[in-house]
Amino acid sequence: NDTTDVAGDAIPMCTLKNFPFQIEHCIEWARDQFEGIFAQSIAEARTFARDPAAWIAEWEAEAKKLGPGAARHKSAAVLEVLDAAVAPTWEHCVHQARLRFEDVFAARIKQLLHNFPEGKLTANGAPFWSGKKRMPQAAEFDANDPLH
Repeated sequence: NDTTDVAGDAIPMCTLKNFPFQIEHCIEWARDQFEGIFAQSIAEARTFARDPAAWIAEWEAEAKKLGPGAARHKSAAVLEVLDAAVAPTWEHCVHQARLRFEDVFAARIKQLLHNFPEGKLTANGAPFWSGKKRMPQAAEFDANDPLH
């Protein structure tokens, strides 16, 4: 069951990443996003800048162990930080924020809905989008919306 707690109060990753249905899930999701963007990526970029050869060797080992998707995500995050460090302007920051909005609030949701469209049934014939799994809606960016 996707919503069954693991190890006490821990939130299962599938719930946190794809199906948050409680405010605690949303808070934990946001905390995870913040940590990845403003701590992990920057720490990785610093490690790369100090010793590129060692970082690349570690990256290659992780790619073999975790697969190309995880390695691609890690290298993209480092490149994003290094790119921002070269051109630290307000415009660049706004551009990156706009790209992140599109990724998180539109593209990922559209992909989830492609994989699990409205009307999709589980293996036992129950509607996929039922109970605690509420079907999300992809956000369309609106520059006039103060939340965007």
